[in-house]
Amino acid sequence: MALFVDPVFKDPQQYSSYATWGAILAYAVQLYCDFSGYSDMAIGVAHLFGYKLARNFNMPFLSASFAEFWRRWHMSLSSWIRDYVFIPLGGSRGGRWQTCRNLLITMTLCGLWHGAGWNYIAFGALHGLFLVIYRLWQEARRGAPWLAWLARGLDTAPGHVLCVGTTFLTFAVSLVVFRTTTFTAAGTMLQHLFVRTDGLRMPLHSNGLWYTLALVAVAHLVGHFGVWRRVQERVPAPVLGGAYAFAMSLALLFATDDGKAFIYFQF
Repeated sequence: MALFVDPVFKDPQQYSSYATWGAILAYAVQLYCDFSGYSDMAIGVAHLFGYKLARNFNMPFLSASFAEFWRRWHMSLSSWIRDYVFIPLGGSRGGRWQTCRNLLITMTLCGLWHGAGWNYIAFGALHGLFLVIYRLWQEARRGAPWLAWLARGLDTAPGHVLCVGTTFLTFAVSLVVFRTTTFTAAGTMLQHLFVRTDGLRMPLHSNGLWYTLALVAVAHLVGHFGVWRRVQERVPAPVLGGAYAFAMSLALLFATDDGKAFIYFQF
C-alpha cells in the first residue's frame, strides 16, 4: 500500500483525482494493517510468555458511526482517554453543550497524543466534531418526528451498509490531515478529491489496490460472522499449521525489498 500512498502524499499537486482517491483509500488500509498487525504480533508474543493482552482492534471498518468506530479502533487508547480524560471532564453528565465540549477536548487531546504537530491536533479536533455531529443527530432523531422516516431507513440493512460506507470514506478523507505535514498539501489533496483534476495516474496499476480493498472487506465480514473461528475448530491442527505457513510464505515472496518500520512506531 505504501507504493500507492507515498508518491501521491509526497507531491499531491502532480496527481489526478483518481490517484488521490486511490492514495487515501490505500493509506486507510495501510494504517489499519500496520497498526492492527503489529498489535496482533504483540498479543501473540505476550501469549508465549504467559501474558494476555487486551484486544486492540475489532473490525473497525464495519463501524456504522464514528462513536462505534472509536470503540473498535485502537481500543486501548480509546478506553484510556474515556476513563482518564472524558469522564473526569464531566463526560455526558452535563447538558448537551457541555458534553459536546468534552468530546471536542478529549478528541483534540487524542490527536495531540500522536505528536506535537498541528496536523495531529486538527485530526483529533475533526474527529471530535464527527462525534459531536453524531451525538446531535442521535438526539434529533429521538426528538423530531419528521426525522423518524430517515432514521427508520438507516436502520434497515441497506441503510446500515450506507452508514458503514460513509463512515469508512469519511475516516479515509480525514487521514489527509493526519498524513500530510502542511495544511497547504492537505488543502491540495482535498481539492483534488472533490474537484475533478487531471494529472498523473496511480504510481502502480490500480488492480492491486482494489484487490487488497476487497480482501480487507472480506476479512472483516469473515471475522464479523465468526466464519474463521468455526473453520479453526473443524480443521485438523497440521492442516491449519500448513495453511498458516503457506500464507506466511506468500507474504514473504510478494513483499517488497525495501522494508519500512511500522507507522505507529513514531508515536
